[in-house]
Amino acid sequence: MSAPIGFIGLGAMGAPMAANIAAAGISLIVFDKAGPHHAPQGAVVAQSIADVAAAAETIMLSLPDGNVVAE
Repeated sequence: MSAPIGFIGLGAMGAPMAANIAAAGISLIVFDKAGPHHAPQGAVVAQSIADVAAAAETIMLSLPDGNVVAE
């Protein structure tokens, strides 16, 4: 089994994007600072960004702006 894809940011744009990835049967580990409320079914919910980084070789970000990415 290959490493899951990491996904950070499950807001208005990120949640549907992550759901599409999960629906395609791709292993997914997700994190959102607001909590797991919008995590897609079947995704592993990480407790931190560091947990996503430790588990995934590829990480997708859906964040509001560059300042949030820098944080």
